[in-house]
Amino acid sequence: MPKRIQEKQVLSYELVQNFVPRGKPYEIFDKEVGGFSVQVYPTGNRTYFVNYNLSGKRKRLRIGDPNLLEISKAREIAIRIKQAAKIGRNPKFVRDQAAKAEVALWADA
Repeated sequence: MPKRIQEKQVLSYELVQNFVPRGKPYEIFDKEVGGFSVQVYPTGNRTYFVNYNLSGKRKRLRIGDPNLLEISKAREIAIRIKQAAKIGRNPKFVRDQAAKAEVALWADA
């Protein structure tokens, strides 16, 4: 589990790109969307994540790579994930179903 920095910051593309890799992965949380964070790996790779509660259990879902996904879109996805979990829908199941539908779409092309 990465070390979590308690300080929350309003994450931006520039800020995320300027986080310096360390010897161990670490995570910084966003001030705007609760549970939304970026994890920085020793290799320099970065990944967006969101933490949410589902049926009283804490869960975590990978959103994507900051080099491929704008932070505004990642925040929007994080909000949708948290809303789905709040009404009892499993965000991982929804994601997996969408991926299957996309594969089927490409298979039919």
